[in-house]
Amino acid sequence: MKSSERNDARVKRTYAQLINGLVVLLNEKSFDDVSVLEICEASGVHRATFYKHFNDKFEFLNFCFDSMLETISFDSLKLGSSPSIIKSNIMHFISCILEFIDDNRPLFTSACIVNPSIAFLSSFDNAINNFCTEKLNSVLTAPSHRIEISSVYYSGAFVGVVKWYIQSNNPGMYDDMMDFLGHRVDELCSFYETNLYGLQ
Repeated sequence: MKSSERNDARVKRTYAQLINGLVVLLNEKSFDDVSVLEICEASGVHRATFYKHFNDKFEFLNFCFDSMLETISFDSLKLGSSPSIIKSNIMHFISCILEFIDDNRPLFTSACIVNPSIAFLSSFDNAINNFCTEKLNSVLTAPSHRIEISSVYYSGAFVGVVKWYIQSNNPGMYDDMMDFLGHRVDELCSFYETNLYGLQ
């Protein structure tokens, strides 16, 4: 579907209804056991309308993650290559992701704890990995191939921590998470300073 169509007010409303319907269902059963018909009935959207936009429930789930992640604003990111600016950018990115998890915690709690779903976690893994790699690439400056390698590495590690944060179901650990990850970012910046830029 063209982006202009996806930005149509009626289409946006349909997507919102479908997402809300899915959230309701995930409080009752695993995503693996949810059918397209059930999603449509829970959201009040005709099944033909669903299939006009999505091939199956898995494509719809991928869209859910992508659309929710797109709501995270990175307007305050500053361009630059110094270690202090890199750390500021990455810590802002991390805080946005953790706040995103907290804002959508009912969804993640249902799908990851109450009614665990392999398909849900797999889709989330892919979405957050791609998102993290893309955003890290946008705030780091160094030879492109080294950015790609380090982005994939650190994104994978961060996704593991995020999944643990979801499964711990304890938003009160936000400060501890930020403190721990801040030290890891210091290590990353030190690596960039000594290895990617050739600084001593």
